[in-house]
Amino acid sequence: MSNLITDEQFSMLCEHLKQECEFEEMSEVVKVGKELKVKREPIWKCDHTLSHTVAWMDAHGVQDIRANVDIIARFGGHCDCKVLFHTATYWNERENEEVMNTFDPENWVTLDEWTQFIDHLMAISS
Repeated sequence: MSNLITDEQFSMLCEHLKQECEFEEMSEVVKVGKELKVKREPIWKCDHTLSHTVAWMDAHGVQDIRANVDIIARFGGHCDCKVLFHTATYWNERENEEVMNTFDPENWVTLDEWTQFIDHLMAISS
C-alpha cells in the first residue's frame, strides 16, 4: 500500500473536491408546528465520476492512480462527492487489516467483476 496517497494528500484532495463539487449549505426557514426553525441541507454538483479526483491525483504526481482509485472505491467513493461522504470516513483506517477485510470487494463480487468495475471508473473519470 506504499503507493497510496498520504493522509495529508487525502485531506488536500477533499478540500479540492469541496470546491469542485461546489459544496454549499442551503438554509430555509420552515414551520414546524407553531415554531419556525432553520433547516440546513448541503447541496453540491456531481457528474457521478471520479473525474476531479483523478485529475487532482494526476496534477499532484500520484504514481499509481489506479491503486488509489481501487481503495477509494472500496470505501464507497464511486464518484467525487462519495469520496467526501464515504471514503473520508474510513481513509485513515486503510492500514487496519480488519477494516480492509471488511471492505474487501471479494466479499460481494468476483475479482474479475471488481477489476472491470475499476476499469469502468477509470475510463469514465479520465
